[in-house]
Amino acid sequence: MKSSSGLAVEKEWRLRLLVLLFLFATICGSLWPTAVSILSIWLHSSTFTHGFLIVPIVLYLVWKRRSQVFSLVPTSQWWALFPLAGVLLIWLGSRVLDVNVGQHFAMVSLFPCAVWLTLGNRVTWQLVFPLSYLFFAVPFGAFLVPHLQDITAAFTVWMLNVTGIPVLWEGRFFTIPSGQFEVAAACSGIRYLIASIALGTLFAHLTYHSIYRRAAFIVLSIVVPILANGLRAYLIVMIAHLSNYRLATGIDHLIYGWIFFGLIVTALFWVGLKFRDTEKSATVPQEVGPKTPGTWRSLALSGAIGASLIIATPCVESALVSGNNFIVELDLPVSSPPWSGPYSSVDEWMPEFLGASSTTRREYRNGIISIQVYAAYYARQAQGAELVNSENRLFDPLHNRRLDERVVEIQTPDGSLFPVSETVLEARNVNRVIWHWFNVNSTTTANPIRAKILEALSLVTRSGRGSAIVAIAAQYKNSPDEARALLSEFLGSMGEKLDTSIQGAM
Repeated sequence: MKSSSGLAVEKEWRLRLLVLLFLFATICGSLWPTAVSILSIWLHSSTFTHGFLIVPIVLYLVWKRRSQVFSLVPTSQWWALFPLAGVLLIWLGSRVLDVNVGQHFAMVSLFPCAVWLTLGNRVTWQLVFPLSYLFFAVPFGAFLVPHLQDITAAFTVWMLNVTGIPVLWEGRFFTIPSGQFEVAAACSGIRYLIASIALGTLFAHLTYHSIYRRAAFIVLSIVVPILANGLRAYLIVMIAHLSNYRLATGIDHLIYGWIFFGLIVTALFWVGLKFRDTEKSATVPQEVGPKTPGTWRSLALSGAIGASLIIATPCVESALVSGNNFIVELDLPVSSPPWSGPYSSVDEWMPEFLGASSTTRREYRNGIISIQVYAAYYARQAQGAELVNSENRLFDPLHNRRLDERVVEIQTPDGSLFPVSETVLEARNVNRVIWHWFNVNSTTTANPIRAKILEALSLVTRSGRGSAIVAIAAQYKNSPDEARALLSEFLGSMGEKLDTSIQGAM
């Protein structure tokens, strides 16, 4: 028979688990758009389909520790309200700025906060790894793709040089005597890397007891797939080269990639098992906490405050973004000599900024020279209608190769420096240089992160009338410096008028 104190603890566990489930439901319901965004990425991006496995893995890890967890007496931890409120502020800021990854991390962080608030320090500490592993559900890491492309291209070119294959290397493109190759985004290895880190972290936790061995294996789980992807790319190039492009040029090269990755991961885990701990660390007796559970009033009050904060935050977000709905029509200025225009553009360059309230594309001419100007205006930021969004593009990637991208400072006629973001493109028919910058609440910047921050400030202070991007482009034949000189000359003559026109429209 159970003692009265044992029955009291069992009842306390049932009550607290009910409150915890209520908080979980409140998080999912109140932050439903963020939850849908995460699920949509899992469904539509092959890079993050592993997200569907994370929750079952976390539940399994919690189930494995059930005896240790239920031996403790749960108590409310009021201090957890502070990190919970902080995470909600991060979600609010990310929502206002339309930063998906911030919203995703914030939403996932709320679940550990709810556990800590409802069950207390000791229970949360017992579940620290499963709760931490939950963050692998966040679709994070896409920003690494261009860096991984560069690493893969460099490794592949190095291997080709080592094996005596002549190669001409231009950014993420390289040419060997038998043909040309591109390290595309799909070849970056981001899927292999994220899957390897997630599996490697779980393997290290289940296999090792030493924190040093766990850390060492996780580091290997990061380094090995990066090197393996470079080797994979090199082998695919060699298979295509040696087979006269009968093999590894279609879907089969993706199949080879996954088979190769599977072999690498299997080898990594096999080696990892050779170094598993032979002896478990001495078991440290667990403190069982207070002998008697807390009062139901404390539990109800902490749960009510936590739920109220979660419910109130989306309401604050709605209030912040309401009323910022100014609509304007962009109109580019009349030219000054030696330039003429603006004229309707017949150039094939066609930027695409999704959900813009207004866009315009015109051409200015100086004799046979032409400059293309594009502007897009956003009355307010919303999901799918954002000034700074990875889906927006300055050029068609199917018909243009990006050779370089950087921020440059242009000297204006008054001697000041004006930063712009430069993109150098190469295409079959025409090469061009593009300069672009953002204008948010009459402040110009070439930094997309600063543009996001300026947008948030304008929403909070209600001082903004929207934001815009301005891009100018010029063609070149031999060197990008030809286009840079034309763009610099155009800004010197028309830059002030262009800026005044954009700000006046806003």
